[in-house]
Amino acid sequence: MIQVSIVDDQALVRAGLRALLSNDSGIEVAGEASDGRRAVTEACRLCPDVVLMDLRMPGGDGVEATAEITARLPGTRVLVLTTFDEPGEIDTTVRAGAAGYLLKDTGAEELGRAVHTVAAGGNLLSPTVARHVMDRLAAQDPPPPPDPRLAGLTERELKVLAGSASARRTRRSRPRCSSARPPLAPTSAACWRNSALATVPSWRSSLFAVGSWRRHPVARPGREAHADPRWVFWTAWLRGWPPVRP
Repeated sequence: MIQVSIVDDQALVRAGLRALLSNDSGIEVAGEASDGRRAVTEACRLCPDVVLMDLRMPGGDGVEATAEITARLPGTRVLVLTTFDEPGEIDTTVRAGAAGYLLKDTGAEELGRAVHTVAAGGNLLSPTVARHVMDRLAAQDPPPPPDPRLAGLTERELKVLAGSASARRTRRSRPRCSSARPPLAPTSAACWRNSALATVPSWRSSLFAVGSWRRHPVARPGREAHADPRWVFWTAWLRGWPPVRP
């Protein structure tokens, strides 16, 4: 015997569904609920095999109730019975864990067969809903064909390739940072120059003193030697040329 719980916000609809399902000797209506919150409470208390769920109800949405029931009671199947056939409603309900989606124009015999199918572990859609799903899938772009160069790769090589591609996308998505250091402010440059001058030994500072930097003071007798141009440049820069204004 299949235990069924009926969830609908209209008492007349619940009574009609109870009467229709009572004609099937293999189905027993175990309980009823008028909104999503009560549907979860009744399902946890009765643990029915199938919950016949409406979607839009005041006091509790059928999609949220479906998700909660399927999460709490893995053995309970949810069969949606509603008047709405929008693609968004269908996708959301199926993702919530519904095992079937029927419209309220379904006949009595078809409804009984649907309850038996869902209770046995199957899934089904109303013909109108199935047509909407197929039309939407047909309108989507087909997936690209597989690359023939990947046919000879092993499973391990495919995993390494996928990891490399993921790391490459991550690097590209990160903002690029400039490796160049920002220029020093004039005040910072002047302070750095003064500190450098304070650490230069006195003999090296006197080596390139104004008026004597053209001749090397330690040159051998009788031989004229010019100063190293690199020392001339850097020492002149440290002494204030080119001028750096604080």
